[in-house]
Amino acid sequence: MSCDGIRRDAERRVAELRARLIEWDVLGVYADDDGPGDENEYDDLIAPIMRWLGAGDDAPLLSARIVTLLRDDYGLDIPHKDAASPFASSLVRWWREANSNMDTAPSMSPAAGRGGAEIR
Repeated sequence: MSCDGIRRDAERRVAELRARLIEWDVLGVYADDDGPGDENEYDDLIAPIMRWLGAGDDAPLLSARIVTLLRDDYGLDIPHKDAASPFASSLVRWWREANSNMDTAPSMSPAAGRGGAEIR
């Protein structure tokens, strides 16, 4: 795949993940007409989630990482590490399907996720 193809694929994946985060809308900011007015509310979650998916996280681990990120960065009180499990499962399926449709799957470099919260 050419550099332009890889860039287009990465841009498409970012856009798709952004749309999935907005649909999930864990904070409920898009639930009514008084939403934020843009589609960037969850953009800080994109790089870490793509990094974790690129590293091969399964749904339970991805759910635990997302919950920890939401606790640490958003201050949400989420009692169970599997609270994001249905969402994480859908992301893992989406990622695997996208990779199976490509000759060469792009990798997310560690630098792509700088600035995201690390999960301990």
